[in-house]
Amino acid sequence: MKSFVGRVAVTAALCISVPSAAYASTVKVSHGQTLWEIAMQHHVSVSSLEQANGLHSTTLHIGQVLQIPGTSGTNSHAPSSYVAKSAVTSERIAIVTVQKGDTVSGIASRYGTTTAATLRLNGLSARSVLHVGQKLKVYAGGVSAHSSRSESAPAGLGSAVLGLNITDFAKQFLGVPYRWGGESPYGFDCSGLVQFVYGHFGIHVGRSSYAQYSEGSWAPARYPNIGDLVFFNTDGPGASHVGIYIGNGEFINAEDRGVRIDSLSSGYWGAHYIGARHF
Repeated sequence: MKSFVGRVAVTAALCISVPSAAYASTVKVSHGQTLWEIAMQHHVSVSSLEQANGLHSTTLHIGQVLQIPGTSGTNSHAPSSYVAKSAVTSERIAIVTVQKGDTVSGIASRYGTTTAATLRLNGLSARSVLHVGQKLKVYAGGVSAHSSRSESAPAGLGSAVLGLNITDFAKQFLGVPYRWGGESPYGFDCSGLVQFVYGHFGIHVGRSSYAQYSEGSWAPARYPNIGDLVFFNTDGPGASHVGIYIGNGEFINAEDRGVRIDSLSSGYWGAHYIGARHF
């Protein structure tokens, strides 16, 4: 991919509040370390490191101290952690498409959960405005099979859960460096990341972004499903770059600065966005 203009200084953004957890140890970031490398060294997932340290970004700075979540008895290795997370996700989370008149509180009530939990799950605040067609994740454990509102559960829930699992798996590689032709956790290019992540779930796609753009079926460009592929013309006409849509207008991709999360509506990406495909 020949895409991003300019490079940015490396900074770390921290949340105001840090979730409480049991921390086995801490680690001080040294030159060149990435969040993914630290996660692999300590046998935890990238997402658990982010949650434990309240990170809003995967970028780190030298000397930053990170808390390592869990203990040796609770974190055996990253793949097992992921499988456990996937099992919980598939049982508890549904994807809701916002309809006219919907509110967060109303959706939460339908699914037997709380407004606060739904806001947290989607990274929203009490002031956030919903848009028709927007996709929301909802804890669905409280929905009764005989509930009069059970018909509101989205059709194709299996596909929606697969999309969540795809994005959860992809996030474990945040911080992995960009490498032209890379197709492993030691370095990815854009289509290599997609092929590796999709392949983990038995979905076989072409090796290039151009090939992937010709596969699957068209998805709504403005409101793709979580886990769909989003494409950009960053190097002349055609789909020269690809990422995986993770919801809330964001996608994960391997670009010049490594595997990271970007916004579809940002100035650069918004100007080069050409569509989405569903598999």
